[in-house]
Amino acid sequence: MRLARTAVRRGLAEPDTPLVGMRNNTTVWNRNDSRIPELEKALSLLAVNSLFFGIPKEPYRTIVNTFTELYENTINPTDWESRVYFHDIPIVPHFSAVRIAGALTKHKAALIAGEGIITVDTVDPEKAYVYYSSVCFAFFVKFFVDYLSELRTSIRPSIPPHIFERVCSFLPPEISGQWVLEQGPFSEPETVYPAIKEVGKLTVDNGLVDSVQGNISYVLDKMIHITRSGAPLDKLDGCIVACPVEGSSPAIACASSELPVHRAIVQNTHYRAILHSHPKFPVILSMDCNRHGCHPSDTCYTGCPYKRYIGTTPVVSGEGGAGEHSISKTVPPAITGQSGVIIYGHGLITVGEDDFTLPFNKLVEIENFCRNEYFRKVARAYE
Repeated sequence: MRLARTAVRRGLAEPDTPLVGMRNNTTVWNRNDSRIPELEKALSLLAVNSLFFGIPKEPYRTIVNTFTELYENTINPTDWESRVYFHDIPIVPHFSAVRIAGALTKHKAALIAGEGIITVDTVDPEKAYVYYSSVCFAFFVKFFVDYLSELRTSIRPSIPPHIFERVCSFLPPEISGQWVLEQGPFSEPETVYPAIKEVGKLTVDNGLVDSVQGNISYVLDKMIHITRSGAPLDKLDGCIVACPVEGSSPAIACASSELPVHRAIVQNTHYRAILHSHPKFPVILSMDCNRHGCHPSDTCYTGCPYKRYIGTTPVVSGEGGAGEHSISKTVPPAITGQSGVIIYGHGLITVGEDDFTLPFNKLVEIENFCRNEYFRKVARAYE
């Protein structure tokens, strides 16, 4: 099945391990496996129709194994994807249908100790895969955030240095090079759409977003041409819709949920090309703050009152959508005069005036800077 192959191709699961099940009158699986009878029993106890199970590939596997040793019942990542999808992730101590069903009754994802990650959805296996990829992302971010924090505050960090070094040994090399993409400004949708597809595939292929996260837009003649909600950025055929910069339209219902921030950027700046991605190290560093006692830490992501920068890139707080504390309020003023903004615990928005050459190269630049800055901070904490 395509979803299993995608998880392997994206480095999220070991080859030949993902199991994708979809229940109708009977349950159909992508392949045979000895775990299927127990998983089918779990499905029969749940009000869901889709399941995704995988053994994470390194470095996620070491991170998962470390967390099952550190935490007894649940893991609580605090990045944006976890707040949206999970809140917390239960740990199942044994590969047991009853225990799996118990953990997933009120959760979309669980970690099975010594086995892997399991996710479910009421209908769509695509969403179950999204949850799986989001767990991998959340665990990666939490691992690196926690390690740096504990180096500063603990005599003996809970994550041993040799485990940290093992995880780091599996990191891909730093992204290098300068890209020249389709050149704008574009004058018609027929030239805009190939440009959006090009930058989407580059972003996924370089590991700067999982294929089903992030969004891209370009404004042309008072219309925002934006990726659909849940669209895989490396497969955008038929997945771009045109929405008015202002006012309503039926297309808004299927557009990315981040349309409000795209609209706000277009309405308040001169940028036409917008790339929203989820690179790991800008997210990790956005959650690294030494300021204490200023306000409850669980409100950092919605209402941090301080101006923050990582290098020269602003860091803002904010939720998705268009509410009082949304990034549609915080991003436009911060990105004016800049070409990138980091959103606390969430991701990165980069922009350009005419095309996606600057947004993509700025994305790579910020990811590389944050990665190097993270390890500089770790080295300083060792001193």
